[in-house]
Amino acid sequence: QQNCRVTNTEIGKSLAISKAGVTYRIKRLEEKGLIRGYLTHINYFKLGFRGAFVRLAINDSEEKQRLFCEQLRGYPSVVTAYTAFRPFNVWVGLAYEHPDEIQSFITWAKQRVTISNYDLDEALSYYPVALDYTQKKVELRSRRKNGFETTKRSEVLSIRPVDVQLLHSLSQNARMTLTELAQSTKTHLSTVKSHVHELINNGVITKFSASINPYAFSGMLLAGWWVSVHDENDAQR
Repeated sequence: QQNCRVTNTEIGKSLAISKAGVTYRIKRLEEKGLIRGYLTHINYFKLGFRGAFVRLAINDSEEKQRLFCEQLRGYPSVVTAYTAFRPFNVWVGLAYEHPDEIQSFITWAKQRVTISNYDLDEALSYYPVALDYTQKKVELRSRRKNGFETTKRSEVLSIRPVDVQLLHSLSQNARMTLTELAQSTKTHLSTVKSHVHELINNGVITKFSASINPYAFSGMLLAGWWVSVHDENDAQR
C-alpha cells in the first residue's frame, strides 16, 4: 500500500519469506479481490489542470449505476469515482482545463442515467494521504508535513510527449517494470528511467499504491465527507 513498485524480492526480504512465496500470496490476494489493481497517484494541478468533485443523484437500478460507473472509466476528464448512499449516490472527481468541461460531463452523464439532482465543488489543492489497513482503526497518514499543498500557476510543469505516455501506462498499471514501460512507449530504457524519476521528484507522481478493497476486510467501510473550514484570521489578511 505504501509503494506497490517494491519488487517481490524486496518484499520477501522484509518479511523473511521467499520471492516465490510473495508471488503466490500476491496472486491469491488478487484472485480473491482484496487487491483490485495498482494505482499511480498523479497531482493534476502540477500539469496545469483544475479539479472538481461532482456528486450525482441517480434514480436508476443498481445494475444501471454499475454500468454507468464502468463507462466513467472511458471518460477523458474522470480521475476517480465512488458509489455512495442516497441522495448523491455517485461521486466523480474531474481534472479539467476549462469550466465548460464540467457541464459537458453532466450533459454526457444525463444521456446515460436518470439524474434528479447534482452538486459540485471545485478542488483548490492536492493533499496526498495513505491508508494503513493493518491498523484496527484506519489512520490518515500524510506524506507531507506542511498540510495542504496549493499549486500556483507558476509551478505548473512543462510535460513532454514521452511523459504523457508514461503517465498513461502507469495509470493503467503502476507495477509495470521500467522494461515494460520502455516497450509500451517505444522509448529507450535509460530515458524511461530518468523521466519517471523526474516525474516523481517534481511532484507529478506522488505515490504508487495497491488498490485495496476495504469491503474485503471484516467490519470496514469506505466513507467520504465534505468539511467547511473557516480561518478567523482570513478577514485580517
